[in-house]
Amino acid sequence: MFKIIIILIILLHIFAPDPAYAPVQDSYRVEVLQARVNNLLRYKLKCILKGWDPVDENIWR
Repeated sequence: MFKIIIILIILLHIFAPDPAYAPVQDSYRVEVLQARVNNLLRYKLKCILKGWDPVDENIWR
């Protein structure tokens, strides 16, 4: 009986969804990503308006 419980726990652990991909966190991840993209586009627009050439590769990581 003990072995069956251990096997079930292992199987549930293997096939359980990763908590990082839980639907509750999806909206937060989207908001954070959207904020990053907005900041990047805002920076690029400032560079263009000031006449700078935004070719810095580090900003696109």
